[in-house]
Amino acid sequence: MKNSLSLDQLPKAIASFFKRFHIIIYTLTIVIGVAVAVFLLNGLIAKSSTPDSSDASAATSFDKETIERINNFNTSSSSNDTFTLPSGRINPLVE
Repeated sequence: MKNSLSLDQLPKAIASFFKRFHIIIYTLTIVIGVAVAVFLLNGLIAKSSTPDSSDASAATSFDKETIERINNFNTSSSSNDTFTLPSGRINPLVE
């Protein structure tokens, strides 16, 4: 009966167990925590990359006002420079 544990020796046995295996317990805790975090992040990424049915119902046409604004844009070949600096200002990029 020398090997049996009593209630008085239980805290001492637990302390010696943690003293002996604390590095392994710590490492396992960190590895399991990182694995769970990666698993959860992978689930979020997979869920966000799947298309929703609400995106299919979005309007893809332009209204007349938007078409007119696009047509009023100047092309790169046009020489209509209507930009002027406010009075009292100089352009530091001009020689």
